[in-house]
Amino acid sequence: MRCSCRSQSAMEYLMTYGWAILAIAIVMVSLYSLGIFNLGSFSPSGSSVACQVIRTAAQTSLAGQCSNLVPKFVAKFNAQGSYVNVSAAAGPKGPFTVLVWADLPSGWSGGSYISVVTQGNAGGAGSEFDSYFGSASSDYLAFRTRDSSGITHATTVSGPFPAGWQHYSFVFDGTNLLIYVNGVQKVSTNIGSNTLATATAHIQFQGGANGYNSIMLADVQLYNASLDSTTVKSTYAKGIGGAPVDLQHLVGWWPLNGDANDYSGNNNHGIPTNVIWSSSWQSGYAAPTS
Repeated sequence: MRCSCRSQSAMEYLMTYGWAILAIAIVMVSLYSLGIFNLGSFSPSGSSVACQVIRTAAQTSLAGQCSNLVPKFVAKFNAQGSYVNVSAAAGPKGPFTVLVWADLPSGWSGGSYISVVTQGNAGGAGSEFDSYFGSASSDYLAFRTRDSSGITHATTVSGPFPAGWQHYSFVFDGTNLLIYVNGVQKVSTNIGSNTLATATAHIQFQGGANGYNSIMLADVQLYNASLDSTTVKSTYAKGIGGAPVDLQHLVGWWPLNGDANDYSGNNNHGIPTNVIWSSSWQSGYAAPTS
């Protein structure tokens, strides 16, 4: 009987290294179960529905993968009749907060402005609130509200502002108008005790006026409460794919990741018009480091 040397060598190899191979296999399975090899944890999410707010009679909570993600798409507005409209029912009537990530365009035309998030009259002094960048080279960032007596109040922050993606926060606490840039308070203007004018029109996200400018927006969050400075900063620290921080007061959450749907659980869905869902947006974005 002839001996198969190859078979004998194979058996000796398995006897010698079998336990080591088994140990490596166990480690690999353990790492996989912990999500170490889940590429979705490190790559853009294909849809903003990867994370959403679920509201039941018992509780309000986040569901899905809500961390370590950046959006696959953002909303690009071309200032040529490009906007998202949201039902007036979404609008706040008292203290509120608007948070948004925005990438300003280069090469502004003088005298033009870029509206970011507005309620009522598609911007302007007659709006319940209006947030916008004005003039050439992003000279100022403005935040206006109109009270129940029809009086318009405003505050501004002088620019120019950093290029690329920045996080902007607009807070009305019932007495003060506050603007934050990247989690840092830039201005606080006392306007006295006021209530907002009755919301009779839509909320709108848009990219400019007079056909001059364009802008990219992502992760718009609207609260019917004034978030404090610590909460605003923590929202910025989550980055452009971050989930909301105050679910109880969250009115609307529009990640703008391929659609204009509201993922707050309140069904305040937007209707996009001439909006481009851009997947080539990451140039100029740096994740917050603190």
